[in-house]
Amino acid sequence: MKRAQFVILIVGLGICSCTRKVEEPSQSTMRVADTMAQRSDSDIARLRDSLLQAQVRYHASQPLANGKLVPHFQVRLMRTGESVTNATFAGKYYLLHFWGTHCGPCLAEMGELHKAYAKYKNNNFTILSFAFGDTASVVQFRETKWAIPWYNVALFDNLNNSIWNDFQAYGIPCHYLVDPSGVILAQGSALRGKRFQETLARFIK
Repeated sequence: MKRAQFVILIVGLGICSCTRKVEEPSQSTMRVADTMAQRSDSDIARLRDSLLQAQVRYHASQPLANGKLVPHFQVRLMRTGESVTNATFAGKYYLLHFWGTHCGPCLAEMGELHKAYAKYKNNNFTILSFAFGDTASVVQFRETKWAIPWYNVALFDNLNNSIWNDFQAYGIPCHYLVDPSGVILAQGSALRGKRFQETLARFIK
């Protein structure tokens, strides 16, 4: 029983990417579990606490962790060519939204995004969308499918910009919710599906 508990502890607390799948316990993990099964419950409790503390320190050290200032960015908006930066959104809650016109999961979320914008746009909230495409493709999408009536950037028109690396937007959709002082409040699964509206409601009144 103790061996099984320890295997679950190690696999569950493994410090890894949030998108990485948890594999079956390795032979080395099983050997460690066998050894620890012979130790007292207090030993296992201390190890658990140590692993939890290491996990907290790891996530806190990441530049995009919740509670950290959002990285600096400067991009040109579609059509107008107006330059926007972090300072443009100072004093507002805003969602940074990375998406693509041919991304199925991105399109599936458009309804929730529009609902959130309509509900909170008069409550000091807006959205800045970064489309993986050029202006022409995004304009066509907005004219024929979804209006996307907020700030829009076509990343292919900002190719000399490092924003997708700075925000680690290697997979889309990708979201970050930022508070009026520029601090990241939420990201990832907290802003997906049903949890999206719940997360917004926690922060925006």
